[in-house]
Amino acid sequence: MTATNHALTGAAIALIINEPVLAIPVAFLSHYVIDVLPHFGIPGSIKERNKSLLGRVVVLVDAFCFITSLIVLPLLAHRINVNPWLVLACMLAAFAPDAVYLIRFPKELKTGEFIKGGVFSRFHRKIQLCERPWGILVEVVFMGLMLIFLAKKLY
Repeated sequence: MTATNHALTGAAIALIINEPVLAIPVAFLSHYVIDVLPHFGIPGSIKERNKSLLGRVVVLVDAFCFITSLIVLPLLAHRINVNPWLVLACMLAAFAPDAVYLIRFPKELKTGEFIKGGVFSRFHRKIQLCERPWGILVEVVFMGLMLIFLAKKLY
């Protein structure tokens, strides 16, 4: 799933649970739950993925939406008496398993080889059964549903 979808899921969890001790670990675990769904990805080598115009566009749009959501959603949380820091923490916890790619991706591009990673990385890779270009449709529907839910909770 995109970083934005993970962040929106984390925000929804914060709004539903509103208890840091429970909400943050649930948000972290949600990452693995929603990564089981078919989602966007470009099959092939790292070099093939990097050459994909669709892949580049999705990454840029996702980065913009992710950063925007990290700013906007916590600011809106006060409307329903939810701690904005909890919302931000849950959003980041839901994204956290993908944060390793911010470090690994440049190294993988340079060497042209996948970095094996640890236990979490191997588990993460195994559960992502279907990453394909058409998965963007699943991502868009998921995002729409999350935005509808969040809008109803926040307004």
